[in-house]
Amino acid sequence: MVTMKDVAMMAGVSLGTVSNFINKTHPVSTKKEKAILEAIRQLNYEVNDSAKNLRSKKTSEIGLVIPNVSDPYYQNVLRGAESYISSHGYTLALATTNNDPALEKKIVKELFRKQVAGLIVASCQPFGAEFYNSVLQKSEAPIAFIDRKITGVTGNFFGCNCRKSIFDFTRALIHENKSRILFLSGPITFSDQEEAYEGYTGAFSSAGLAVDKNLVCFSILNKEESFAQTLDLISKYPIDAIVTTSEDMALGALAAVDFYHPSNADSISVFSLGEDNWSNSFNQRITTSNRPAIRLGVEAASAVCKQIS
Repeated sequence: MVTMKDVAMMAGVSLGTVSNFINKTHPVSTKKEKAILEAIRQLNYEVNDSAKNLRSKKTSEIGLVIPNVSDPYYQNVLRGAESYISSHGYTLALATTNNDPALEKKIVKELFRKQVAGLIVASCQPFGAEFYNSVLQKSEAPIAFIDRKITGVTGNFFGCNCRKSIFDFTRALIHENKSRILFLSGPITFSDQEEAYEGYTGAFSSAGLAVDKNLVCFSILNKEESFAQTLDLISKYPIDAIVTTSEDMALGALAAVDFYHPSNADSISVFSLGEDNWSNSFNQRITTSNRPAIRLGVEAASAVCKQIS
């Protein structure tokens, strides 16, 4: 079996230089790099990844921690991240939190215990700076955050313009004389949900109208809770339209409308933040925005891979 020592002898360099080149531990001159690459080609040398990982104490896995995989938006974040990660020699370790902070902490701790090479997180801990700063201090593995910022944590962040999307939706509805707009969002402590709410209130403000706080609901980001909240509110207040921050919530709201107003359901417009692929055909009765979910996954994965290198 061809060894690193064989490569060093053919290239005319030290074993340490070959190790530095392969493991990226120290820079190697262009001349020596070319000699090593030529020796690797001639000898058909293959890097022993298991041994390399054992020495570096790192796996070739990059973790992706997201709330769920039921929402098409996160499905495409996953697609983008996985395609980039796999094409750059890594494997993806996927975990879902269901927006449970305790579960998220447990998952992140386990991934770092396994010595992942890097991590991408859509966190449900907006005030989790102490936890993540502690994690970052103990590990050299880079972290990229998507969608939701964590106050007090510096690092890569990638998100979409939720504020503008919701503002445009709401303003268009108001221009159509539909001002009884139910707003369904996840917890406002999540930065993306806060931005969406700012877009909603901003549209009313630009039209010189006041927001009816009875039609604003911050809830759990799932279909079941959205169904229950929508059913409760439309039984109390007349509404013209519904604006939500996820397609899961939009589906729950639509089901509540169908249940409560079966003969008049089509008169209530439903809008949602969506994703960038096939969301427009996801449900013909839900109008969605085009958030670049796949691109977001690619950008986050690219940042992590570059930091690892």
